[in-house]
Amino acid sequence: MANDQYIYRKKYGNTDGRRMPRCNVKRTVLFLLVVGFTCFVIHSCRSSDWLTHDPWKLKEKEVKLVVPLRQIPNNQSFHLKPAIKFSYPNILTLNQGNPSLIHQLRFQNSTFICRNRGILTVKSGGRLGNLMGEYATLWALAKRDGFFPVLQHRTYITLTKYFLGTSIPTVTNLNCSLKWNSMNLHVYNKLHKEERNKIAEEGIFIDGYPTSVSLFHRHRNDIIKEFRFKKHYVERAQAELHRLRENRQDVVFVGVHVRRTDYSQFLQGRFQAQLVGETYFTRAMNYFRKKFPSSLFVVASDDMDWCRSHLKPQNNDIVYAGNRNIESPAEDMALLAACNHTIISYGNYGFWSAYLSGGEVILAGNISRMPTELQHSIRSANISHWQFFSGF
Repeated sequence: MANDQYIYRKKYGNTDGRRMPRCNVKRTVLFLLVVGFTCFVIHSCRSSDWLTHDPWKLKEKEVKLVVPLRQIPNNQSFHLKPAIKFSYPNILTLNQGNPSLIHQLRFQNSTFICRNRGILTVKSGGRLGNLMGEYATLWALAKRDGFFPVLQHRTYITLTKYFLGTSIPTVTNLNCSLKWNSMNLHVYNKLHKEERNKIAEEGIFIDGYPTSVSLFHRHRNDIIKEFRFKKHYVERAQAELHRLRENRQDVVFVGVHVRRTDYSQFLQGRFQAQLVGETYFTRAMNYFRKKFPSSLFVVASDDMDWCRSHLKPQNNDIVYAGNRNIESPAEDMALLAACNHTIISYGNYGFWSAYLSGGEVILAGNISRMPTELQHSIRSANISHWQFFSGF
């Protein structure tokens, strides 16, 4: 009997030697399965991206942002070294030192199935002029390398507000499970084709303020088509030029963009340079006065008071037409682009006003010991009928 009890204990685990009913075994197994499944569901819910609690809430020392890989980072808060080894994972950890980054780090949603590889995007930085330069550079990079370009949502919303021809889709039309390799434009352009194709297995994110005039100027006709103003901006610009013409005959419109206010601090801090003065603008206007005696200078500026005080007309050949409305920058740009020729000082806004115009362009040079990135890029592009005049 004792031996029988030992056998029953060893086989069935009970203490009195009686055989455990089969129904109890089934209930135990079922109970364990239910508990395991419940734990799995709870864990899945907590790790999913449809949480009901706020994932942006700061913890004591750090904040972790749970972000599906199919989404692209809003790059405004990333300052990575220019190397391709950096990539954005699905969970980002930041030091709590700057809680304001939480708002900036929100990611944009995606909605349709994307390609398996070769997705290319650029930073969405700056205002209208910067965004246009970034767009044109992205377009040209994708054309050169055979990749699929997508825009940051902010860039897409801004450009489609003013232009008809933009062909690059927004990242909200993207649904990819990939990481984004980040690098600046200089590093990316130094890579060989094979290296670019290799990193294209994941998304490629061009950081900084990527603008390469020499790159997209090769496709000038296509780029101009991308930036066709919407009808009401064109009509408003033409109506304004017709009004300014008055009774003048054979008028040659010369757009003049004078940027001052916010650019002074940038030039001083970055290049130890100062704003150009009236000497530069007078020299540039005299060039057109001599070449086209019927020139009419259409001035747009963020500092019209300075313009009225320092720009000296001859035979009433200067008119002040810009609206200085920062909320509607396309109005002044469309007006300047409708002119025959252009005088600009510096900056991407002035550049695009002149580039879309298509005539002769005079821009300020020698304003600092080292040229600005845009000046260097323009010189490298060797655009015909563009010339630098000394800024002082």
